[in-house]
Amino acid sequence: MTKIISQNEDNKKEIYGLEKAVATAWNTLTNQGIDEVVNRTLCFLGESSDTFTIRFLGEDYNVQFKDRAITLSNGRAFHNLFKIGILLHYLVHAQDKPITNKLISFRELWGGNEYYYAFDNRVLKPLTSYFAKQPELLIAAGHRLSGEAITKGDYGISIPALPRVPLTILFWTGDDEVQPSANVLFDSSANEHMETEALVWLAVATVSELKVRSNK
Repeated sequence: MTKIISQNEDNKKEIYGLEKAVATAWNTLTNQGIDEVVNRTLCFLGESSDTFTIRFLGEDYNVQFKDRAITLSNGRAFHNLFKIGILLHYLVHAQDKPITNKLISFRELWGGNEYYYAFDNRVLKPLTSYFAKQPELLIAAGHRLSGEAITKGDYGISIPALPRVPLTILFWTGDDEVQPSANVLFDSSANEHMETEALVWLAVATVSELKVRSNK
């Protein structure tokens, strides 16, 4: 399995592991034809023959094959290794298979039980804690990530995190007897496009962006 993040607690080793994973992903990706990649991943061809655009959490990123570089839509360089790792994992693994619109829980993903501790601690608990007092901000922030509100939970929004990998975020406000809670659901096709560990980090990135966008 291609690791996008090392679980080693030593920061230097973690960064080194991520750098190696990114380099491996670039090697795999650039050995494929650009038309094949675009068709599989639902990206868009750019102005040059070796460039395409991918939409990730409401932003457009330009992927340059020859230079092995990712830039923002305004042309600025993009150096966020964490997000680059997520993008490349998707670009390498995504299949030409449609979204089913059938929602499943994290535990229903391949090996979901194995990764649930990380998912709960790095996704669900931070999400619940941050929006507990102002859950309405979740919807406003989700709209800024190209999301659409849905009628599930007390607050619900579906976010197209990646072209073939939407995330559905639900929030319950609770009451005097029940604590607020949140959940993140996946399309049943999610593992066709990303491995479960990578889906954890996609959800981490989504929650992080929701926090940032809730303050705008």
